Amino acid sequence: MIKQLSIKAQLKYDLTKKEYNMFLNRKSLMLLAGSVNLFVGLFLIRIATRTLQDGMASEQSLPLLTFFKQLLSSEGTAVIAMLCLASVIGLLKGHFVLSKTVRRNVERITRLPNRAPLYQIFPKPFYFLIALMAAMGYLLRTQGTPPDIIFTVYVAIGLALSYSSLVSFRAAKNLRSVIGSSS
Repeated sequence: MIKQLSIKAQLKYDLTKKEYNMFLNRKSLMLLAGSVNLFVGLFLIRIATRTLQDGMASEQSLPLLTFFKQLLSSEGTAVIAMLCLASVIGLLKGHFVLSKTVRRNVERITRLPNRAPLYQIFPKPFYFLIALMAAMGYLLRTQGTPPDIIFTVYVAIGLALSYSSLVSFRAAKNLRSVIGSSS
């Protein structure tokens, strides 16, 4: 039983295995991969903001904020300085590290059949990396790391992920000219 979905996907039910598999074309896989990076990045920035607000409200130890506050004489300016620091780190990481990873994933997707299973959105080792990063984030939050450090790390990672999502979006937009076939 094959059913066409509005996002150019196919949902297939395998009677022998009793499981559903969703098939997407290459362009949809690239768009979805970029969307995952973008939304995870924005989610991390949201967590970072809430963590810093909670830390400032509870008057926890905030060494990075204290450093910038002493340097710049204002708490608001210190927060902006931390945001600028995180932004520079995040954009550099996004441009020089994560964009290369995303390019490799885009190249891998272009080699897939035009209708590929949804789980092939990322290579298998990437799923392990996602779990490892989530575990590290959990440890960072639960092991007494100051909220301003968590803020800076999460904003940097969030911006890096958001920036690198542009590679997937551009590749999906230019897919026909890149692989020379219909998407």
